Amino acid sequence: MASNSANVHPSLNPVKPSLEEFRMHNASLPISRLNYDILIDIFMLNTVTDMKNRHLPSQTTRRSSQVCHLWRSIMLNYPMLWAASVDFEDHTPWMKQVVARSGSVPFPDIVVPSLSVYFLNHGLPRLRKSIIVREDNVLDVIPDLLYLFGDNVSEEMVAWVTPYLYQCRRFFIKISKRHWKHILENILQPLPILHTFSIVIKGSQQTQDSFELPEDLFSNHAPLLRVLDLRGCACHFSSPIFHTLTSLAIRKPSSPHLPTGRGWLEILGNMKDLRKLILICAFTPRDDDSATASMVSLPHLKTLVLEGDNSSCSEVFTHLDFNFDSLEMINVQCNKIRLDDHFTSTISCIHHHLNSSRITRDGLTVQCTPTGLKFDQKGICSQTSDRTYLSFSWFGSFSDRNIMAIFPSFMSVITRSCSEVTLLQLDFVHSAALQDSHIVEILSISPKVEELFIMMDYTLHRLLPILSLNPQDNPNHTSLFPLLRTVILEYVRLGEGNFYNDISTEFVAFVRKRSLMGSQIKEIVFIKCEVAKIITVELEELGVHVTNL
Repeated sequence: MASNSANVHPSLNPVKPSLEEFRMHNASLPISRLNYDILIDIFMLNTVTDMKNRHLPSQTTRRSSQVCHLWRSIMLNYPMLWAASVDFEDHTPWMKQVVARSGSVPFPDIVVPSLSVYFLNHGLPRLRKSIIVREDNVLDVIPDLLYLFGDNVSEEMVAWVTPYLYQCRRFFIKISKRHWKHILENILQPLPILHTFSIVIKGSQQTQDSFELPEDLFSNHAPLLRVLDLRGCACHFSSPIFHTLTSLAIRKPSSPHLPTGRGWLEILGNMKDLRKLILICAFTPRDDDSATASMVSLPHLKTLVLEGDNSSCSEVFTHLDFNFDSLEMINVQCNKIRLDDHFTSTISCIHHHLNSSRITRDGLTVQCTPTGLKFDQKGICSQTSDRTYLSFSWFGSFSDRNIMAIFPSFMSVITRSCSEVTLLQLDFVHSAALQDSHIVEILSISPKVEELFIMMDYTLHRLLPILSLNPQDNPNHTSLFPLLRTVILEYVRLGEGNFYNDISTEFVAFVRKRSLMGSQIKEIVFIKCEVAKIITVELEELGVHVTNL
C-alpha cells in the first residue's frame, strides 16, 4: 500500500501537499525524464500552425511553460521558442513580453495582421495548404491569405513591428495606403538575414498616388533575400539585391515607372535561379517596335503567371526559355487582344511547347465570355504523379466584341493537346457571339470524354439542343461523347422557376435519348443546384444514380 500511495497525485491526498511534494511527484513521471533536446523539439513542433490539429502556437507555448518548473526553466532558456511563436494578435503587454523573451535571436516569421484566427476557422476548408510549415515553397500561402482575409492594422502596430525587420527572416505585412510612410522609414537599413519580403497595400489602386520602394532598398544589402512578393507597390527591380531571387511576384503595382515587356526580359536575365514568376498588370505598354528582344533562360522555373496587355504578355512569354514539362503551373492572360503579330507569336509558341510535351492531359475546362476565350488543362506528368495546371486566356474590350475572330486559333491549341481528355468542363457565361457551330467544334474535341461538367443555366440551355441531336436525324452530325457516363451540373435550376422554362424537360429527354441509343448515362451529380423532386424521380426511373451536393 505504501508503494502505491507514492504514485498518487499529491492533489488527491487528504493532507495538503507541499510545493516540494508536487515537484517530487512531477519529477518521477516518465515525461519528466525526457532528454532536454527532445522536449525542445516537441515544444518547437507546437510553434507551427497545424490546421489538422488546430491550436494557437503562442497560447500553446505559454501554457506549456506553466506545466511544471522543469518545463518553464527549459523554455525560458530557449529564446528561439518564443521568437517562433510570437503572434501579433495577442494583447500588447504579452506580445512585448514574448519579444523580450526572444532576446536577439531571429524571428522566423513576422505576419501582420496575424492569421491565427483564419487558420483555426473550420469554415475555410479550401485553404491551399493543410499545414503551414516553415518551408520556403509552402509559405506562398501567407500573402494570399493576407490579401483575402487580413484585417486592418493600426498605425501603432505598423510603427511597432517594422523596426524588427532587421531581426526577421520572413516578413509579411498588409497595410493601408495611409501607413506607407512607416514602411519607408524602416527599409533603408541593411537586412543581412531577410529571406522573404512581402507587402500587400490595401486601396493602392483607388488612388493616383505612386507606391514605390526606394532605390537604395535595404541599403543594397540583403544577401539572403530569395522571395519578393509585392501587391500594390513597385520597386527598382533591376537592383542587384534581386539577382538571387528564387520567387518574384508583382501584382498590380501603383507606379508610373513599370518596365515594358522587353524591360522585364532584361531584368529577368539576371535572375537565373527563379523558380516562380508572377507578373500581374505590372507592365508599361511599349511604343517602340523596332528593337528585337533576346531570349532569356530560366532553367529552374516551376510557376509562370502573366497577366496584362497582349503585347507585353506575348513578348515576355515568347522570349522565355524554360522546360515546359517541368512547370507545375502556367497561367497566361492576355488583355486587349487583337489579331496581330503578338497574338500569332503566342499561339505559335504554345504549339511549340505542346508538340514537345510528354504530359498526358486528363481534364479540360473551356470558358467563353462576351469578351473572352479561356481554357484550363490539368495533366499528369509521365515521370511522376505530380499534377500540372495549364491555363491560357484572351480577352478583348467591351467596345470590341469580335472575340470569336480568334476562335480558330483558340481551337487549334485545344485540339492539339486535348484529344485524349476524359473530363470536359464548360462555362459559356452568356456569350452571345458563340454560335452552334462553335459549340459543336468544342464538343468534338475528344471522343474519350467520360465526364461532362456543365456550369450555370445558360451553358446547359445552349448545350442541350446540340447534345440531343441524333446522328440518324442528321447524317452530317457525328455522335458526341460515345463514352459519356457522368454528367455534373453546378449552379443549375431544374424545375419550377427556371428562367429557361423548358430546360428541365429537355434535360430529361436528353438522358432518355442517350439510354435509347445505347449510351446510357450512369450518374448525374448536382452541385449547389435547385432541382425539383419530380426531376430526380424521373432520372432515377431511367436507371441514373443521382447525387446532390
